Amino acid sequence: MIFVQSAKDWFDKKPSSLNMPDKFLNSIGNILQTIERGYIHLIESNNLRDLHRDIHWIIVDAIKNKWNVILIDMNNSFNPHLISEIAFENKIQNYEVLQRINLARPFQIEQAINTIRRLKNEIKSNNKNELIIITDIYARFFKTEHNTMRKKELIKQFEDVQRCIGVLRELAVDGYTLLVTQNTIIHDTNGKSISPASLKYAAKIHLKIINSLKCKKIKLLNHPNLPYQEKILIIDTKKSNNAKTHDSMQSDLNDFY
Repeated sequence: MIFVQSAKDWFDKKPSSLNMPDKFLNSIGNILQTIERGYIHLIESNNLRDLHRDIHWIIVDAIKNKWNVILIDMNNSFNPHLISEIAFENKIQNYEVLQRINLARPFQIEQAINTIRRLKNEIKSNNKNELIIITDIYARFFKTEHNTMRKKELIKQFEDVQRCIGVLRELAVDGYTLLVTQNTIIHDTNGKSISPASLKYAAKIHLKIINSLKCKKIKLLNHPNLPYQEKILIIDTKKSNNAKTHDSMQSDLNDFY
């Protein structure tokens, strides 16, 4: 058997994991330090607005580290002005950042499905230096458009979701890195709470963030290399810049109020 390439040469050509920027680390309690290549990262939150604002730091940092970003913005949260501000702080020209962001904004279910299905064809790079971000992935699937939804229609939407998740799985297997956000509470058109489990099973890294008036509770529900963690950020509402981190496994929330 003849080896035509050393293991070191092969590894050197692979992109390294992305370190989380400090601005984002603060918002997730430093639970995750890196974005791991070749995995689906799922972040659930009941405050997607703040989460998506912080993700702009990840976008700029990824591009600063020579990655390209593919953004499927179903939540309509992308802000080029915020990107420019962050780029300025990082001493990067804003146009250098913006031109390396491939942006899609689907506004209908069919557009969302087609956008995700076409991802593999849209990715032209072979070096896997691609960060794929999908904001609020279910926003276009379980959207209130009618007062009622027939069971048959709901089943079809679940099937469409399954197909899209299948595409994301294939991309992860191929070595691409995905960051997906989801609202912690999803309702169907009848107001009933639903929670499709297919993405949670597909995501090798799963973070859940629950915000309340006094605290932020952060859970690491899944990770291939780290033990499950749970942290609580206690925010002193009288001093907005004062925050303390506690391990919720050691103490109860009532101990801190």
